[in-house]
Amino acid sequence: MNYNGGRMRDQEIRSIFELRIALDSMIARLCIDRITDEEVEVLHDKIESIQTADSTSEAIQAAFEFQHEFALASQNTLFPLVFQSFKAPIFTMWERFCTLYGIQKLYESNYGLWVFIRDRDTDGAIQYIETSMHECIDGSLKIYYD
Repeated sequence: MNYNGGRMRDQEIRSIFELRIALDSMIARLCIDRITDEEVEVLHDKIESIQTADSTSEAIQAAFEFQHEFALASQNTLFPLVFQSFKAPIFTMWERFCTLYGIQKLYESNYGLWVFIRDRDTDGAIQYIETSMHECIDGSLKIYYD
């Protein structure tokens, strides 16, 4: 699945990361205090599917499923729809990320967030979201083409 022929402009990439900071932080605020142990385990299963994926596309699908389940756990009915509407560009961005940094780094990034969810640490999760997204915006994990 390619958005815009598989190549996004830098401003589009930055804008999606900035939106993800806002959305993921709100989801963390809504879900971490009320997430069930069963939902935490479902999230963990999705994370582990990233690491055991046989291909980049399988890893990206597993990462998307993790994000979708995370959004569902917020109990806000619109967040999963928002993520679904951005599926194509998010897949394109994760494909670029995996090309540059590998599936293992995608796994580690998602696993890091899951640890804060598991530990019911909302502030830690929000800080992790902001830090990891900023690493992609202007840090050591940029995915820009130019």
